[in-house]
Amino acid sequence: MKGHSTYIPLIIFLVAFLAFLPGYSNAQYWFQSGVTLQSSLNYNNGAQVSIETVSPQSVPFGSFGFWIGENLNNGAFLQIGYLVPNASGYYQTNCTVGGCTGKVYLKKGYASWFWEYFPSGYSGTTFFGRIGGNYSAGGDGTFNEYGFRANGDVWDFYINNVSVGSVNLETSNSGQNSPSVVGEYADANTNSVYMKPVEFKNIVVYTQSGPRIPGKGYSYLGYGKGSLTNLPNNYGVSEVNNQTDFFEVGSGLPTNNNALLWSTGYRLNIISEYSSTNESGEYSPYSNILLHAVKYVNVSRGVRAVFSGWSGSGIGSYTGPVENITISMDSNITEVANWQMQYFLNVSTNVSGAVGSGWYKSGDVAHFYIVNSTEYFSPVERYAFSGWSDGSEGYSSSVVMDSPKNISAIWKLQYLVNGSTEYGKISGLGWYDNGSVASIDLNFSPIVTGNSSKTSFYIWSNGVTKRNFSFVVNRSVDLIPEFKEMYLVRFVPESYNGGPINASVIYIDGEKSGLESFLYSGVAYNISSVYFDGQNITLDYTYDATGPSTTVLKVPVYNVMLHTYGIFGNPINATVNVEFYNGTKKIYNLGKNGTLSIENVTYGYLHGYVSYSGVSESFSTRQTENYSVVIVSYSDLVVIAILVIVIMATIVELAMHRIRKMRK
Repeated sequence: MKGHSTYIPLIIFLVAFLAFLPGYSNAQYWFQSGVTLQSSLNYNNGAQVSIETVSPQSVPFGSFGFWIGENLNNGAFLQIGYLVPNASGYYQTNCTVGGCTGKVYLKKGYASWFWEYFPSGYSGTTFFGRIGGNYSAGGDGTFNEYGFRANGDVWDFYINNVSVGSVNLETSNSGQNSPSVVGEYADANTNSVYMKPVEFKNIVVYTQSGPRIPGKGYSYLGYGKGSLTNLPNNYGVSEVNNQTDFFEVGSGLPTNNNALLWSTGYRLNIISEYSSTNESGEYSPYSNILLHAVKYVNVSRGVRAVFSGWSGSGIGSYTGPVENITISMDSNITEVANWQMQYFLNVSTNVSGAVGSGWYKSGDVAHFYIVNSTEYFSPVERYAFSGWSDGSEGYSSSVVMDSPKNISAIWKLQYLVNGSTEYGKISGLGWYDNGSVASIDLNFSPIVTGNSSKTSFYIWSNGVTKRNFSFVVNRSVDLIPEFKEMYLVRFVPESYNGGPINASVIYIDGEKSGLESFLYSGVAYNISSVYFDGQNITLDYTYDATGPSTTVLKVPVYNVMLHTYGIFGNPINATVNVEFYNGTKKIYNLGKNGTLSIENVTYGYLHGYVSYSGVSESFSTRQTENYSVVIVSYSDLVVIAILVIVIMATIVELAMHRIRKMRK
């Protein structure tokens, strides 16, 4: 800094330091480039800056140094930063007025931190301070914060907020002085050595009213005190990306001296995935700015971002959950709006009610449940909960919210199958899903009420006559079994002639039955047929049991008498070929009396023919008891022929007699 005593101690330090380096020679150049700050930052208690480590650097002779320093109120001086030596070797460290107590090894071209001071009134060239070990300034491209602060008269040196030493300088402030931030090529004999640009940012000055970021920064290009000045200082300084409190020093940069690098204030940089916040911009130093963020941003259907807080960096920044808050622009500030993704769970039901719809954080487990598992629309009709559309079955369930979800309750329509009984017990009653099958069973044994009577199940109220039955449920049903008195009835089949017939099976209402059956009182039964002679004989007989009884069944079978006569009424001994109703065929010889008697002929049906003396005569009977067949034999025909001849002769004779008589 030309004309400023701030840089005198540095020159003395570098001279003393470089005396240990091989090839050192005096009377060289000290090129200095950097930033000076506005005078309003005087009477401060310390300062700090973040300096980029650029390593390795090629330094053929002399050394590079990058630091922040300041003269104090009583003339003392202090500085901290890092240096890049031109040769490897051991160097003294931990040096005070009383001497040095250690050595460190430094490697050529690599960065090591240092801090240095000169007491008030000191004008010598001895190095007082400390040097970090090899590579102690970190790797290439890293940033480290270098600073000093007063604690009373004791000044502490910090790197990344970690103390690396302290010294009592017998004053607690800088007086009229303000800090300077410098990059330096010390003990040089040329201005053509390339210095890779090094970035500086986030200068903070600790004033009486608190930490302050410099609102203005001016470029500085000069020479250290005692330096040669014949060669121009080719090491420039430039603001980085037009950002406040952010600049770089090195080769190839503008070499304008005392140029205003920044003065518009500080930049508020807003980083947000969504646009519903403040916009980034430049603001006056120390002005109050209202940070604003909306609580919710709808991203897509069922997806929204929820503001979860700010993450701020820089003096005056805010970190916390409040959406709208005022910050002070005490530096360049970056505020990151943090968002939490939420998904909507839609729990729906067209019956009853469901709980659980709402917004949930991504990854949260959402719990949902149905209010009522059944909803009655009438005493005999209801809807029953049967599960959820996502496959879960319980009344309550949960789901991991990794996307918007629609979950609906599934219901089944149910009907009540109800019933009551005077006797026994009904099983299978209850609620059934629409379309399901109900199996009903009446557990009941008939109740004996007499020797030939009992109380028995008769019919269900839905018309089913079986005690046990199944049916498809598609409506509500009230099942009531009806019971009736049953009487023992004995049926006695007999022919139309009044004689018994050998039949043991009858059909009642189409069902096969024996001759003795218990029949319900008050029910008209149809005795449809009787099984006789290998066939069912139709009866069409209606019977109503009013008590125990023996009932005669008139069966249409007949005793048939067949007579055969000649033309003159004489019985003839004929042969009869008969076919019965059931297709059975038989041959009978009638005997001299010409009579055939056949008992219990079904329907009185006989069909066949009578043969005698080579002559046959067919016949057919039905529901008759006597039937006669007249046979005209050949002998009868001879007799008839003779009679005809006699009659004709008689007629002729009478005619001739008349003729003769008339002639007379």
